Amino acid sequence: MAKQSKKVGKVYLYGEINECNENSAVNFMRRYKDASNGADEMRLHLHSVGGSCFDANVICNTIAQSSVPCDVYIDGIAASMASIIMLYSRKTYMAENAFIMIHSPWTAIVGTAEDLEKAAKLLRSLCENAIEAYSKRTKKTPEEVAEWLIGDNWFSAKEALAEGLIDGIVEDVSSLPEIQLEEEIRNSSVGAIYRHYKATLINNQKVEQMDKASLIKKFNLEGVTVDSSDADVEAALDAKMQAKDAAVMAAKDNQISDIVGTAIEEKKITEKQKDTYLNIGKTSGVEALKAVLGDIKPQMSISSVINANNQSQSQDEVRASWNFDKWQEKDPRGLEKMEKEDNKAFMLLYQAKYSN
Repeated sequence: MAKQSKKVGKVYLYGEINECNENSAVNFMRRYKDASNGADEMRLHLHSVGGSCFDANVICNTIAQSSVPCDVYIDGIAASMASIIMLYSRKTYMAENAFIMIHSPWTAIVGTAEDLEKAAKLLRSLCENAIEAYSKRTKKTPEEVAEWLIGDNWFSAKEALAEGLIDGIVEDVSSLPEIQLEEEIRNSSVGAIYRHYKATLINNQKVEQMDKASLIKKFNLEGVTVDSSDADVEAALDAKMQAKDAAVMAAKDNQISDIVGTAIEEKKITEKQKDTYLNIGKTSGVEALKAVLGDIKPQMSISSVINANNQSQSQDEVRASWNFDKWQEKDPRGLEKMEKEDNKAFMLLYQAKYSN
């Protein structure tokens, strides 16, 4: 009996790993699950500059926890977090003219000293995790691997194999142009090298076909079917997303208008100031608007101010008639304050009571 061939599922991770694109953790998990359904083994074709550490970690866990073994094929470059993802495969192979780039995790942040200290602590933790992952794969000591995280460190296929980062070298992806001299590679940016490979790889990768049925059902797309072209389905999806964004903006505008309207009713601001505070809400957000208005006290009308002053004057006139005992009964703290701040008036009251 002829031996039955294995069913191989394929997934392509080309480009930046970002929570907002097709390589987000959520999107990758969906694509990986679909491709591995019924498969005996998986092949992940990798050509990535890296990206979000947290999305990449979810991708690593997706591969590690799958019941279907996965082999990684580096078609162009595996840089930064993409070089971590390859470590979670059963086997990793590189095209002859592919490259790996390893460096330390980094971030851009603004904020207080405490914010910066927290970010530094997180980066150090990410570095420790990376060193542990490289060491486990290559059998090198953490001290040896730590050297790879200083600056940008490029590895050709032969170098990666010698260091134990990969398990084998395969032929170049079909019709890929010759890469630059290796010395030029090591002095180039990750983005430049990625773009060098990008056009040819995308033309040859035969990316997974769009799952039109799932998209149409998930987003309730109108005017398209599974027989529609990819472009038509994408256009319908864009229209759906734009409509959703418009609805969210309209709801936000209504909320801002309600907050400003309430502030006018509570006499915190005037009708003339309405547009100013509406703009604050639109440019800085609802929470910022609430914070600004929360610091404003209601404005009193002229008549309210006059009445308040009259009331204060009336209270002063009443107190002027109090004797020592009345002060002790009605406002003992006021009596203590009088002793400190207007001792002459206090002594008059005191003597009137005890001079008998």
